[in-house]
Amino acid sequence: MRIDFCGDGTGRKISLWYFGAFLVLFSFLVRYFSYVWDPVISRDGILYLQAARQLADGVLPENRPELFYISPLFIRLLGQYAAWGWKVETAGALTNIIAGAVIPVIIWAIARAFGMKNKWAVWCGVLAAVHPTLVAVSYELQRESLYLLFCLLAILCAAMACGRRAAWLWGGAGILTAAGTLCRYEALELVILFCAGIGCACFLKCCSLREALKNLSFYFLGCVFGGILFFCLLDLSAGDFLNYITGKVQAVFRI
Repeated sequence: MRIDFCGDGTGRKISLWYFGAFLVLFSFLVRYFSYVWDPVISRDGILYLQAARQLADGVLPENRPELFYISPLFIRLLGQYAAWGWKVETAGALTNIIAGAVIPVIIWAIARAFGMKNKWAVWCGVLAAVHPTLVAVSYELQRESLYLLFCLLAILCAAMACGRRAAWLWGGAGILTAAGTLCRYEALELVILFCAGIGCACFLKCCSLREALKNLSFYFLGCVFGGILFFCLLDLSAGDFLNYITGKVQAVFRI
């Protein structure tokens, strides 16, 4: 498959793989040099660094219950970097830069999955590569880069599932929703979005009730499987899960 940048058949065409590789490389360089130019650490980033180092020393979370309201994946990842003896600030920033460099390609793929012409989908990806907000969250020591990566991949799976009528892709969307939730709890909004979308498709006769229930079943099975998988990978227990839930509720409602 080749991409026509003008969209009318008269423009220069390049291979899809070349375009994807170029866009990832370009996005990576934009984020890397932004980090080199201004390697800031926010107040939240300092909190994550402290928590990660304590985790590497076996202190967190048992002796720091107030941090249970923070979704655990990014902190656990930083803690692992600290346990390996890596420089946590650099490793964490590089992780976010790599995740952020992939996001523009995913945005291009989502635009194509929803039927947008190649010309406009390409420019969506290019805009994402240089957008100041997306660039900033991709090199700062924050959870947003991984959160956006998993959520956008979940949306891409859902869009592809609708186009191909492949229920197993809804399972992939569920696994990625679970991963995004462990980065930021706001990823749970995808559960409402996808359930509403499947419900509307059924109501508008775009799919049968049986197909809608099948898609929902695969999605929720994916969420459960993804949650169990990532909790095992992060070495979290059922008690930790309850503590994270209650900690977030207490933080939201100021209990």
